[in-house]
Amino acid sequence: MMLLTQSMFIHANPFRLTCRILVPHLSSIKKQSLRMTSTNPEKSIKRCAWVTNASPNEILYHDTEWCRLPIDSKHHSDSYLFELLTLEGAQAGLSWSTVLSKRENYRKLYHSFDLDKILLMNEDAFIDIQGVIRHKGKLMSVLGNAKVVKEIQHEFGSFSEYIWSFFKIPYTPIVTRFNDLKQYPTTSNESILLSKDLKKRGAKFVGPTIMYAFLQATGFVDDHQIDCFLAQSNTDHDVKRESKKRKV
Repeated sequence: MMLLTQSMFIHANPFRLTCRILVPHLSSIKKQSLRMTSTNPEKSIKRCAWVTNASPNEILYHDTEWCRLPIDSKHHSDSYLFELLTLEGAQAGLSWSTVLSKRENYRKLYHSFDLDKILLMNEDAFIDIQGVIRHKGKLMSVLGNAKVVKEIQHEFGSFSEYIWSFFKIPYTPIVTRFNDLKQYPTTSNESILLSKDLKKRGAKFVGPTIMYAFLQATGFVDDHQIDCFLAQSNTDHDVKRESKKRKV
């Protein structure tokens, strides 16, 4: 069985065995998730299959960040988007759990993903570093990617506006509901075009699969499985976003 909500132009991607993100305004959901994971693990709560046997950190990430846009806006901040772009690139070839456990260390290393501060960094910043994935290519790519994103900001106004430009209906997330994670693809038309353009601009670690995971992580794509408790909650979340936007 497949349920489509809102506009969909592709089969959204699989529950990549990699997923992510942090949305500070979802405090009530985060508190609910903390109660679930501490007093009632995942046994009585249905979640997406990729969270099965996951760490509390991954469960909290799934419950409060993954596949969500801010409730009061069509945009995440560019620093938040760049953080996730960086983490998705760092995850390439590894588990998401590994990257998520090092998230705070990445924030410290890259100045909370302040693009202007990152542009002042050089390879000396990576001497004797601890607590992050020590892959020189991935670490250095963040410096080049920051330059690319700054150029995009000048051209489009924000990194978020640039990403929406690849969607047939801007500001409308692509929502897909499948029963089985195997039904989800790993790329989409949007992720392929986004990847191609970023590479053309000089960005690295931005392949189509990585970009699809990035779109999931940041809420441009919502791929919660149909029996996940957030499948309906995310739909309600999007309705509230649209209602609030109309009042502005």
